[in-house]
Amino acid sequence: MAFHRAAAVAATIALVIACTQQGETTTDTASAAPGPASGGGARGGGCAEGATCAEAPCGAACTGEGDAGDGGVGSDSGADAGPVEDCTKYPFKAETLLAERVGFGRKATGGDPKNVYHVTTLAGDGPGSLRRALESTAPYWIVFDVNGKITHTTRVMVKSNKTIDGRGRDIDIEGLLQLTDVKNVIISDVKVENSLEGHCTQAGDVINTSSKVQSPKGTYTMRDVWIHHVEAFNGGDGLIDLRGGTDYTLSWSHLHTHKKGLLWSNETDLMRVTAHHNFLDRISLRGPQFIGGQIHYFNNYQYQWFEYGAGSLGGAQFYSENNVYEARPGTSCVPSCKDPNPCGDTEYFPKGVSKAGLVTDWASNGTGYTKSVGDLALEGALLSVNEPSRVFDPGTLYAYTSEPASAALAAKVKAGAGPRVRYCQTP
Repeated sequence: MAFHRAAAVAATIALVIACTQQGETTTDTASAAPGPASGGGARGGGCAEGATCAEAPCGAACTGEGDAGDGGVGSDSGADAGPVEDCTKYPFKAETLLAERVGFGRKATGGDPKNVYHVTTLAGDGPGSLRRALESTAPYWIVFDVNGKITHTTRVMVKSNKTIDGRGRDIDIEGLLQLTDVKNVIISDVKVENSLEGHCTQAGDVINTSSKVQSPKGTYTMRDVWIHHVEAFNGGDGLIDLRGGTDYTLSWSHLHTHKKGLLWSNETDLMRVTAHHNFLDRISLRGPQFIGGQIHYFNNYQYQWFEYGAGSLGGAQFYSENNVYEARPGTSCVPSCKDPNPCGDTEYFPKGVSKAGLVTDWASNGTGYTKSVGDLALEGALLSVNEPSRVFDPGTLYAYTSEPASAALAAKVKAGAGPRVRYCQTP
C-alpha cells in the first residue's frame, strides 16, 4: 500500500444522473444541490441556486440556470428540472423527496404517500406521537404538525415501510431509533440524538440497524434504507451504526460532537453503502469505519478528525471519489493519536495531530482495499491507497453526479448538510 496526497481536481466533465421517478437517464454537467428537487436547499429558496421563479411562492416553474436537487435532473437551461414542489401546500410532495435518491439506497420508497400520519404532539408516546407511527405495521408517510424536541425514554423499534419526512419543520428526536430486520425506511430532515443511555459511553447509538444474513449471499433481512439531511450528535456509543444489511444511502447529513461516528460492519457477507455530500465535523474516528462489503464514498467533507477520518477494513472495497479530506493543522503525531475525550474532539487540542484521512488498517480489524479518484487532501491529509484494482466501480451499478473536489464543494456541503428547516421558504 502507498500513501499519496490528492492533487487538484480536473475540470468538470459530463456526468450521468438519473431521474428516478420517470425511469429516465440523462447526461448533464449540472451539480447536485442540497435542496428540494425543484431547487431550494440550505439557503431556503424554492428554486435551485442561480434560478429564478416564475411566480412567488415558488410553486410553478423555475427558470434560468441552476442546479437540480439531490439526485434530481438538472440542466443549464432550467428545463425538465424534475418534479416541482408546490410550496403553498403542506405536506410537501413525496415525489420531490424521492427524486433526491442516489446510490445503493435509491430503491427505498418508505411509507405510502397516500397514508399520511400527522405527528400532532411532542410527547414520547400516545395518540398522535411519532412512536405510535414508527412502531405501527402500517406503511406511514410521517409528517409533523409541530416543531420541537421529542424525547423517547426507551428505544423506538422502527418497523418496515416508513418515511420520516421532516422537511420544513424543526424536529429534534431524542432517543435511539432501532431498525432490526426491517426493510424500506427513509429518515429525512430531522435532528437525532441519544444521550439517554449514557452520554459519551459505550451504551446506545443514535440510529442503529441490525440484520440477519440470509442465503444467497448479500440478501439480508435488512435492506433499502435512506438517511437524508439528518443531523446526528450527542450519542452514547456511535452515531449511525449499520451492523449488517445492504443497500443503504447516507446523504447530505451533518455528524458532529462525538468521538465515534459511523461503524458500518459485516465481516462475513456483502453489504453495499453509498455516502455522499455529508459533513463529518470533527468526528474523532469512524467517519466511517467500513468493515466488509462495498462503499461508494463521494463528495463528502471529512473535516479535522482526531484519530483518523475514514477507514476501509476487513476486506472492504472503498471507492473514495471527489471528497475533501481536511486534516487538523499542526505537526503529525507518531505513531498515532488517541483521543482522551470520551465525548469526542470538541475542545481538546493536543500538540500532535493525526493526518490519516483514509486508512486501510486499524485496531486489528483487517486490511481493506481503497481507490482514490479526484480526492482533495488538505493540511497534509494522508490517503492510504491499497490494491485499487480490487475495488468495485459504482458507475457500473447506478447513475450519479460527482462534483469535483474543491474548497467550493466543502463550503457547499458544510452549508447544505443537515435538516432543511427552511425548505420551500424564502430567506
